[in-house]
Amino acid sequence: MPNYQHRVAASAVALREFGVVSDEAPTVTLRSGALTITIGLSAATAFAGQEIGFLAKFALKPGWHVYGAPLPEGYTATSVTFDGPAVARQSFGLPEATPVRMDVLGEKVPAYSDSFQGLGSLLLRFPLDDGRIVLSGRVSFQQCGATVCEAPETIPFELPLILECFMDPPRSK
Repeated sequence: MPNYQHRVAASAVALREFGVVSDEAPTVTLRSGALTITIGLSAATAFAGQEIGFLAKFALKPGWHVYGAPLPEGYTATSVTFDGPAVARQSFGLPEATPVRMDVLGEKVPAYSDSFQGLGSLLLRFPLDDGRIVLSGRVSFQQCGATVCEAPETIPFELPLILECFMDPPRSK
């Protein structure tokens, strides 16, 4: 009998394909200067060994931007990273950034302005004890306006997740 425990969660598929998340899914909102970031999981519960999705929404005040990738050395690209012992593997993608000419520096760099969002996935380790865990992560970025670039920032965050007990199906006799 196949083991369906180690699979992509239905909530991750719904997020990736339709942009839909559960109303109960945990989110956190971070603010710094001209930037507001909301990060949320695709669902409030999962099984150990499952792949869950996450969404990161970014909103900038008019006249501000953050950097995309690839960048020359000395710049900080926008990223969301989870860490900690519960995460076995992760991915995160943003849409293609728009090249912006930096006249003062004589360079063109990829940047985001206004509002944009990225999607990611987390593969949870197996085994993990059931119950409430906290997934920790960090978002990194460098925000710039028309006349000033702020120092690069990394803001930590935490999102709770309930790990459910997976029960093996009854064996046929």
